[in-house]
Amino acid sequence: MFVFRITMCLVAMSGGIPLACLWDYDTLKMERAAVPTAHEAIVGYFARHSDHYYRWRIKNRSSIRVNERSPADYDDIAVAHEKLGDHDEAIRIIQEKIQRWPDDHRYESEANLATFLIHAGRLHEGLTHIDQALAINPDAHFGREIYQRHLVEFLIEDAVKDESKPNRRSHSFDEYLFHKRDTTHSPENQVSEYQSAVTGLVGMIRFGNHDSPALLGALGDLLSSHLPLDDRASANANRLGARAYLVAASISKEPMKSRYREQAELAIAMQVGETLEAIEQELKQELAQAKDLASRITADEKRWAEQGLDLDAMFAETYSEIAPLRVSTLSEWKARSRILGLITVVIVIAVAVSRIKASFKRRWNLSSQADLLTTE
Repeated sequence: MFVFRITMCLVAMSGGIPLACLWDYDTLKMERAAVPTAHEAIVGYFARHSDHYYRWRIKNRSSIRVNERSPADYDDIAVAHEKLGDHDEAIRIIQEKIQRWPDDHRYESEANLATFLIHAGRLHEGLTHIDQALAINPDAHFGREIYQRHLVEFLIEDAVKDESKPNRRSHSFDEYLFHKRDTTHSPENQVSEYQSAVTGLVGMIRFGNHDSPALLGALGDLLSSHLPLDDRASANANRLGARAYLVAASISKEPMKSRYREQAELAIAMQVGETLEAIEQELKQELAQAKDLASRITADEKRWAEQGLDLDAMFAETYSEIAPLRVSTLSEWKARSRILGLITVVIVIAVAVSRIKASFKRRWNLSSQADLLTTE
């Protein structure tokens, strides 16, 4: 069952709460491809566009005459503005699409409008449009809207419950979902619900915001909750939960930074032989891989745009497959640490021996000079 504990709050960023998923050309393409694992989502190791791409997309889709634009063109333009942080323009464009096509492609319109409103901090309005999207297609986005709704409700409820402590949640997201569960389900089905929630949040990170402390904190809650999993699965989930909290801490300010780190410590508290230091060393290498991938995509998309190429086609051709994330295990990290320690000891001994030899040499030279002076 989900563990009950006090944990950190899900915080708003840039005037809004980046915790939802979007529907556009990229979503349609990536829905057909492999979805990143929780591990890859946490460290941001998956193919995602740069700002160069979204500026190109706005120019590319806007070059189509208004009377010739399709509903998908409007979605693409609106999502591009959203990705660049212009929530108001994204809302305006999607509302223009709804006015033009009040019935066609309405699910995509409602799903996107809900996300834009939530990111703009208009949570209650966003919930209304999530409900309208779910009424049209409850299974779209692999059911992510359901958990998007739960997360927004959780934020609203928690803000009301804990107004005296704006930087601390009164309970955690896994506890919230525990109370929302279907009590008629068997324990096996409750584990399935948990796995669906994790999949939903991973999808929201992939198609929404990969660097949202809100999403990462909620995912950390789920991964580090005490579920009836086998020992190995539970240990792996807790390690991933610790990673999610640590990444959330790295992009948060105090006091949330410290509280996320506290949650990371709690996530692995019962793991024998596990330390936060070891996980941080592993995470550092994984984040470096994600940063390198993002840098390569940024450079490529900038070059393609300057060359006047079709960025959609070039991205699909170049990044349809990426190398697997290289994961360092605790034992590997300890082995490397031991090797580095031995190398350090050898270097220290070599330096000490060199200094001793130099000291003996100086003494021998002085002794020889003294003998010569005495002989003379």
